[in-house]
This record gives sequence, C-alpha cells and structure tokens, in this order.
Amino acid sequence: MHSVHTTMLHSLEALQELVQWDRILKLQSSNGSFADSPSATVAAYLNSHDKKCLEYLTNIVKRFEDHVPFAYPVDIFERNWMVDTIQRLGIDHHFHEEISNTLNYLYRNLRKDGIAWARDLYLTDIDDTCITMLLLRLHGYPVSSDVLEYFKYDDDNFMCYAGETHKGVSDTFSLYRFSQIAFPGEKILKQANSFAKQHLINTIRDNQVHDKWAIKKALNKEIEWELRKPWKMSLPRLAVQEYIRNYGDDDVWIGKSMFRMSNINNSKYLELAKLDYNKLHAIHTGEANSILTWLNSYGFDDHLVTQFNPRGIHLSICTAIYEPEFSASRIAYTKCNCIENILKDVFQSHESINDLKIFCQALNEWKPSVAQVLEPTLQRVFMGAYDTINELAIEAKNAQGHDVFPYLHDLVR
Repeated sequence: MHSVHTTMLHSLEALQELVQWDRILKLQSSNGSFADSPSATVAAYLNSHDKKCLEYLTNIVKRFEDHVPFAYPVDIFERNWMVDTIQRLGIDHHFHEEISNTLNYLYRNLRKDGIAWARDLYLTDIDDTCITMLLLRLHGYPVSSDVLEYFKYDDDNFMCYAGETHKGVSDTFSLYRFSQIAFPGEKILKQANSFAKQHLINTIRDNQVHDKWAIKKALNKEIEWELRKPWKMSLPRLAVQEYIRNYGDDDVWIGKSMFRMSNINNSKYLELAKLDYNKLHAIHTGEANSILTWLNSYGFDDHLVTQFNPRGIHLSICTAIYEPEFSASRIAYTKCNCIENILKDVFQSHESINDLKIFCQALNEWKPSVAQVLEPTLQRVFMGAYDTINELAIEAKNAQGHDVFPYLHDLVR
C-alpha cells in the first residue's frame, strides 16, 4: 500500500486509520493529487498538510466553484471514449481534424504499461488502454499489443486493475474489441480474444450484464451484436445502424458517485448520427434510382437481361465505399458492372455467331459505324456501352486529370 501504486490510493479517505502519511506521500501524482481523487487528496492534506495537495485542491475549487467531481482530471478517459463513440455513430467524417489532434494526444501519453484515465495517473487500466490502442491502430499509429502483458495475471486471464475482486463487463468488452484488430503472429491478442469472448458469452448466457463501471442503455445488445458480427465480418453502415439503436445519450457512469460524461453520451451526437444516417441513405437511394433510369433509357431492363440485379450490385459497393464524396465512384462501378453482366448475357443467349463476331469487332474498334449492321437489340447494347464508357471516361478525366478510357475499354472488349 505504501510502496506500490494501487487503486487504494483513490480511496485513502476510507483507509485513514491504516495509512502512514509520511510514507504515502511518495506515491503522490505530479499534479499533487492521490490517484486524481479530490476526496482522497483532502484526507492526505488534513493528515499531512502537504502543500502540493493544497495546490491541487485549490485549483479544483477554482475550476468547479460549488461542486467537485469524484475524479479530476479525466482527460484520457474523456478523449478516447469520445472518439470511439463518434466513430461508432458514423459521424467521425465531420471531425477529421479534431480526431487527429485527439489521437496525437493519446499517442503522446501512451506508455509501455498502457494508459490511465488521466495523463498524470500512474495506475493504468485495461479499459482505457484497449480503447486507446484500438483507435490508434485503426488510424495507422505504430502501437504494440505487448502492452497487454501488463494486464495478464496468469496464462489465460486478463484483469483491468491488479488485485481486482471481480471482472467487469465493459472493460472485457473493450479487450474483445481490441483483440480483433490483430496482425498475424500476435499471440497475446489471440489469447485476449479467447479469454474475452468466452467471458462475454458466459455473461450473456447467465444474464449477468451488470457492469461495475456504467449503467448503459443496451450493453447486452452491443455485446451480442459484436459476438455475432466480429470486426472482420461486419459491414460499417450496418454496425452504425445497430449502434444508433443501442446508444444511450443519457447513460450513467459509476465511480464514487453516479456521473454523466457529456462529451461521450450526448443527445446532440445521437441527433447528428440519425440525420447523417438518413442523409446518406437518401444519397444511396438517389444513386440507385439514377442507375435504374440509365438502364431504362437504353432498354437494358427488358427480357434480354435477366441474370443480374442492379440494386444488388449497387448495394455491394455501398457496403464498402459508402461515404458521400464517393457517389460518382459508386455509380461508375455499378454501371460498369451492369454492362459486364449485359455483355455476358448477350454472348450466352444470342444465337448468331456472325452477329457476335461483328459485335466484338465494334467493341474492339470502338466504332458505332461497325455496329450499324447488327440487329436492333445488339445495336442498343453496343450504344449503351459506348455512350456510358465514354461519359465515365470524360467525368474521370475532368475530376482526376487522368485518362482512364483504356482501363474502361478493357472491361468490355
């Protein structure tokens, strides 16, 4: 207790009869507090009259005036959970600069033994560490999973804090989420995944999703979704839709008191997420309608083409490249894929070998005059491909300054 940083430092006010105050001072944080706890620091000051304790408490009173939080600061905890929340709600594309600055802050404060809820706190925890590592790794920062070695207490188990009496749910959930962002050969993440997954499965099975850190709207549903749809198998927009359903804008966190974190649980986030989701859905719907109009304009919707679904093709690209700024890319992809399917159907169903030879010549030479001798259906297919490929090539040249026609032409000849 007097030589190693433990969670007991956060509750010194409850242990005053056991504390040797002249010895405990060497475990004081650089900001003058004991584990960033105002009440623990008050107990230390009343028993030691330490000036650094008084400075910390004075600054807190100036900062909050008529009240004091149970822990301060919480700069790491507030930042990593805020970014994670914004990303899971699908609104992170509005805050690129802010997120980049926040991740740089987290990366600067990440230590070999992980990260704590505040930069000056010595005692790291698996919850904040895993969320921070998850965010940093997804954004390309060079971070090592070896940090999890500090949270193993035997070959197969992990803990949030040393000496904890029972495992939490949300911290194990954070470990499970991070364990999925693994590179080949990362044995520690494989072990973490096995441990966390089994613990969460047991918790759900026994109906024991009662977290010791928070009271959340639908933590059980969040966990069930992640267990059914691991990160490698999940579709981003479906995951966003599910998280919007389960997100608690007034969730309560548990410390020495109940508290809320407005930068993490906020009705404005939820409002923006719903508006953004509906706006993107409208964009995707408009794209699909424009593609159907294009098909109709060339008569591609008749009995000639029966083996493909243009809406399905468009949906397939929306699952991977869904952002609003890639609308033209999605439309181009879908049109090219439709043309490929139409040509495939033509060659499978058309009976005249001579017509198909002329059709191939027209495609290779890219000359409408060659196709004029063909019967109307093949002429319509050729002109649809000809007009569409040329149009897409011009759009790409105007947008990128590069001639992509040879690549598009290769798709059809």
